[in-house]
Amino acid sequence: TITSDVSAGTPSRIALLNPGEVGSWRVGTFEPRTINFFAVITDAAGNRVRPADTVLQLPGQLELSYLLASATTNVDGHTTYRTTVTQVRTDLRPDGTYQFANVKLRGLHGGSYTLQLAPIAAPDANPSTDATPNIASMETDSLIVERCTAGTEFAVTGTYECRKCPQPGGICDGTPQILVEKNYWRARSEAYTFYSCAPPFAGDSCVGGRCIEGYEGPRCSVCTEGYGRTGSQCT
Repeated sequence: TITSDVSAGTPSRIALLNPGEVGSWRVGTFEPRTINFFAVITDAAGNRVRPADTVLQLPGQLELSYLLASATTNVDGHTTYRTTVTQVRTDLRPDGTYQFANVKLRGLHGGSYTLQLAPIAAPDANPSTDATPNIASMETDSLIVERCTAGTEFAVTGTYECRKCPQPGGICDGTPQILVEKNYWRARSEAYTFYSCAPPFAGDSCVGGRCIEGYEGPRCSVCTEGYGRTGSQCT
C-alpha cells in the first residue's frame, strides 16, 4: 500500500465542508426551512487549509449573506411581501471550520436564492501574515424553492401563495408555470382561463395554448393569410 501526504497550499478560497448537501437544501415558502453547515478555507487546488497548515492567519470570521422573505398582512387583509438581505457572522473554530447553525431560509415563489460567504479578518490580524485579503468570496448554486402540490396547484409569483390549477385545460407542476393541455387555447401567456378548441372549432389546431401553422385568432379558429377553409380546417 502506497500512501502520500498532501501539503496544503496558500489559503485562497472558501468552501463548504460537505458541498453535496446543498442539493438537499430547500428554501421554504409555507414556513422557513432550517439548515446547518460548516465552511472551511482551501487552497487553489481545493485542499483544506487548517490553522496548523499555514504560517498565514486565516480569517477570524466568515460572513453569510442571503435573502430572507417576510410578509405583513394589514387589517384589510392585504398581504405585502418583501425580501431583505440577512447577514450572519461566525468565528473560526480551533479545527479550522466555521459553523453556521439554525440558518432559516424562506423565499417567495419565482425567486432566486443563493448563499454567499465572505472572509472577515480577525480584529488583531497582522497585515503581513493575514490571508484574508487574498481569499475569494464564494456563492452557492441557486437553491431549490419549495413548490406547491404538483398536479393540483400552481405557485403565485412573488408570494407564499398556492392556488388551484385552472381547469379544464391547465397543467400544473407546483411552480408558477402553467402549461396548457392539447386542444385548449388561452388569450395570453399569463391568462388563467382556457378555452376548448374542440368542434365546432378546429380541434387539433391548438397545441400548448398556441395555434399551429395556418391558424390564428381566438381558439385558433381563423385561417391565416394564404390558407383557405375546408369545413373547420385551414388548408
